[in-house]
Amino acid sequence: MKAKETRFEKYMKFWYGISGPLDEQKRQVMNQIGNRAFFIFFFAHGWLEKAWAFFIFFFCSRLVRKSLSIFLFHFLILSSLTFSSIIFPEYV
Repeated sequence: MKAKETRFEKYMKFWYGISGPLDEQKRQVMNQIGNRAFFIFFFAHGWLEKAWAFFIFFFCSRLVRKSLSIFLFHFLILSSLTFSSIIFPEYV
């Protein structure tokens, strides 16, 4: 009595392009390809996650620095301080 082919096996045969019955050798090759693809995607996902985290941190830190410099520059202008009065204070 032949075992009925499961839906999972049908899908795997379709995606891997296997024709005919699924013997042990074809199943091993299919598992090897699947395992390698899993690790490649797993490590690529981890790397991309780190790259996006660095990217977001880099631009957020630049945004904070730019905002802080604009804020300080604005209040320096309002307080009528000049660059020379900050760098070379006059001691009287």
